[in-house]
Amino acid sequence: YTFVGHGLNNDFRIINIFVPPEQIIDTVNLYHMPNRRKISLRFLCYICLGQNIQSDTHDSIEDARTALLLYQHYVKLQKDGKFGEELERIYEEGARLGWQVPDP
Repeated sequence: YTFVGHGLNNDFRIINIFVPPEQIIDTVNLYHMPNRRKISLRFLCYICLGQNIQSDTHDSIEDARTALLLYQHYVKLQKDGKFGEELERIYEEGARLGWQVPDP
């Protein structure tokens, strides 16, 4: 099995289970530049997918679906050779917006 999510190492630590790294695809690490901040799921979803999540309450099912969509987006960008360009854009937008999702 392969687990896809956002911030999975923390989740696995909290429930006290070990999952081999080769079975984990963590979008917090996929969408991360070395020596730069890690990006929240909510912000990545807003910038990459144009969707607003977690606006009222935390919904773990919504988070899981969003992480899977972000992984699929990552795979497509990698295939098209555009991931580096997209990651730069994400960090630029993050700096511009103070890493906050604007109110609708």
